[in-house]
Amino acid sequence: MTDTCLFLSHTLLLKFSLLLIVGFCSLHMNAQHSLLTVDEVMERVADGEEAPQELRDELLFLSQHPINLNRLSRERLKQIPFLRDYQIDQILLYFATHKRFETLYELQLIKGMDAVTIQNLLPFVVIGALEPATLKLPQLIAQSEQELFFKGCTCLQEKKGFSRDTSSSGLSSRYLGDKYAHSFRYRLTSNDQLQLSLIGDKDAGEPFFHSRYNSTGYDYYSFHAGLSNVGFLNRLVVGDYTLSFGQGLLMNSGFSIGKSLSGSNTGYTNQGIKFHYSSGENDFLRGVASTLNLGGGEYTFFYSSRHLDAIGDSVVTSFKEDGIHRTMSDFSKKNTLQMKLYGAHLQYNFQWFEFGVTALTYQFNKEISPKSKPYNLYYFRGTENTDIGLNYRLHIAKLHFFGEIAQSRNGAKASILSVQSTVTSDIQLLASYRNYAKDYQAYYANAFSESASFNEKGFLLSATYRPIYTFNISLYADWFSYPWLRYGVDLPSKGSDYRGTIDYLPSDSWSHHLDIRYRTKEKNGSDAGTLQEYTVSNIKYQTIYSFDSSWKLKSLFAYNRYKEENTSPSHGYLCSESLLWNIPANHLKVDINATLFHTDSYDSRVWLYENGGLYASSMTSLYGHGYRLGASAGYKIQENLTLWARYAQTTYSNRKFIGSALEEIKGNRKSDVSFYIQWLF
Repeated sequence: MTDTCLFLSHTLLLKFSLLLIVGFCSLHMNAQHSLLTVDEVMERVADGEEAPQELRDELLFLSQHPINLNRLSRERLKQIPFLRDYQIDQILLYFATHKRFETLYELQLIKGMDAVTIQNLLPFVVIGALEPATLKLPQLIAQSEQELFFKGCTCLQEKKGFSRDTSSSGLSSRYLGDKYAHSFRYRLTSNDQLQLSLIGDKDAGEPFFHSRYNSTGYDYYSFHAGLSNVGFLNRLVVGDYTLSFGQGLLMNSGFSIGKSLSGSNTGYTNQGIKFHYSSGENDFLRGVASTLNLGGGEYTFFYSSRHLDAIGDSVVTSFKEDGIHRTMSDFSKKNTLQMKLYGAHLQYNFQWFEFGVTALTYQFNKEISPKSKPYNLYYFRGTENTDIGLNYRLHIAKLHFFGEIAQSRNGAKASILSVQSTVTSDIQLLASYRNYAKDYQAYYANAFSESASFNEKGFLLSATYRPIYTFNISLYADWFSYPWLRYGVDLPSKGSDYRGTIDYLPSDSWSHHLDIRYRTKEKNGSDAGTLQEYTVSNIKYQTIYSFDSSWKLKSLFAYNRYKEENTSPSHGYLCSESLLWNIPANHLKVDINATLFHTDSYDSRVWLYENGGLYASSMTSLYGHGYRLGASAGYKIQENLTLWARYAQTTYSNRKFIGSALEEIKGNRKSDVSFYIQWLF
């Protein structure tokens, strides 16, 4: 353990010293490209360990269909999750004053925009022509862009679920399908007004064109067709979509980035209707939704009817939310529960004030009745629920108030109120208080929280400071408590979360990111009726250096510490190096990375974000002792046809088995191969 720590320390020190020398010698450089790729931005935006699938898919799609800064709207800018309301207001004010953008360098002239935010923003914006706001259908079809994407991947080692060892209990303990995962995606977009999408997805182990279990081919299909900005019709979608109103206390069926890039983000998620681009199989609605601009207000109406995976015959005791159907047991739970949802949202926006009212009802065709446990005493039970809520924003001088109040059918309430102050363009302060009743019930609630949008009280203080244009400091402190019991915690409990991030861009070719976090929570103690505190500490340092437009070096060091009362702490380390090689003239991209990790237990596990090419980024959890090697290559065969391939292998020095149950692999190595094809036409 000591040798490993010394090795990691010496490696990091040497690497950091070399980068300091190279970096300060290059301060005069002015690269005309974004230093950060969409994957690196996504890694920093995502809160905590694992980035939501929906976030990855949406940002990757947005990077391939960037926002034209000469056709700006508040709705479009809200799609970028790390932009603050103040920055959005200033971008729109600059555009209204100057009528158009001539170059991306003008972003530096906008009040409140700093080097870090601009680098994060560059993958998602372009300078385009001042096109007509609305085109007729023949023009939309003529100018449409279409994409066909296919992905395939597999693990080279045999997992227990695919084994044909007859000594086991038979077919019920085996996967019904093969070991290959694959999916396809077709999209048509035109002028931000016309959208079509069709997705098919199969996980490893799921049957494909199985006569009994899956005769339609893919296990999951998703489709939507939508129109935007056509007369008084703001948006219309038929098929799969997501909704987000106010702070998400009633409805936020997409993802929430939580406490994130800017130190904290209390998540003003009032984005309305969004198209569902992801292969994620849970947090979406299926039906029809429309937003109309009438009389100075926005009127949104929605209806959804879809089937959910659930456990129970006539009475449902729990939901199955992983979207995986590989065994007969999985298929016995597939689509066994129907959920219907309908409602409306009214939004009025004024120069200094806006408010919205939301009402929705959802119904199940079976009774929901979780098995009675002390911690779930206040969970929803029944077949129907109704939620209503009011969201608001108010500007008074340099103060910005925003929040939401909601109530479920049983009378329980939830509320969140935030106050943000832009002291100067370089200093932003925020205070936020949340109070979610223990019996508040809203199926699609996904508001700012530590754990969930019920049974939680909390108070957050946050500050962001930019002492110079290229240097950002973000801090927050969050204190929270749980008035009632939680799963695995048999008494009311409390905790805290402290975090600080520093971003420094000494030049357009070099960036530093430091993230330090300290959390405390409580869990059941060794004696009945007692709680014990545990702490989790995280330190992550990442530096990215671009030698020129062809070469980029990315280094990452992470340290985790997990400590329970009266026990020795558990430590986890990760040291990773990536080399990216991009040759535009030869249409070739290569990414090679090596990672060394050492953790004492699963509690001190480390996370590694990996770019697999195109829509294939992923978060990998690593624990134990070992190393991981990976390489990916992308080649543009023609201007509109691109191929990607990736190989990655994890080797453990302290294991004879990897995984558990049907995912178990005999041996100490796990190798994954994947490939991707993208055709634009």
